[in-house]
Amino acid sequence: MAILIFEVLLNTTSIFDHSNIKLPVKVDRLLRIFIVTQAMHRIHHSQVVSETDSNFEFNLSIWDRLFGSYLADAKYGDDGIKLGLKEYASPQNNTNLKVLC
Repeated sequence: MAILIFEVLLNTTSIFDHSNIKLPVKVDRLLRIFIVTQAMHRIHHSQVVSETDSNFEFNLSIWDRLFGSYLADAKYGDDGIKLGLKEYASPQNNTNLKVLC
């Protein structure tokens, strides 16, 4: 039963964290005291290595704060984050075959 609860929580929060919505800044800042928001977790998917190495958590933001991996803001702001791996940024490196190999 505990595994089922964890899986439901994991999937629900993962969908929330990776959704393409933008909360008002004040709401986001308030929520991220307790939970991981989209803007907080989006930083983790940045091409900037120091940002990729932050905000790992998927549900409670306290863990990133406790382990020193919390980053409040991206270097170039929320709208300036370049997402994804640099290695796959060009179209010739972003084919199904290249991604699988």
